[in-house]
Amino acid sequence: MMKEGLQWIEEKVVEESELAINMKSGTLRVFSTPSMIALMELASWKCVEQNLESGQTTVGVHVKTDHLKATLKGKKIKCVSTLKEVHDKKLMFYIEVFEGDTLIGKAEHTRFIVDTERFLSKLNS
Repeated sequence: MMKEGLQWIEEKVVEESELAINMKSGTLRVFSTPSMIALMELASWKCVEQNLESGQTTVGVHVKTDHLKATLKGKKIKCVSTLKEVHDKKLMFYIEVFEGDTLIGKAEHTRFIVDTERFLSKLNS
């Protein structure tokens, strides 16, 4: 059962492939916004995956993001995703990303619980 307040912390070191220049989202050698959003989605999925029933997964449907500060390759970052609201199959998260004690990004993120087979079968029809 999903409960508000669940939290997941995902830590990593910024890699070359995640830089804006390599993600084609800009020309700078800094942690890209698309990479930050992918990290936020990963942390949110991991936050709830252990509480899903067999055959279920979650899909992201909305992200409202603020990328507040640039971060260089090799820096350690931490993403904290907290499940704030549960409305049946709709899950709403608040996420913060830090480099050390500095907030570098934040987001509101919505995911839905889906039956994996049913979801995929709709794509093939």
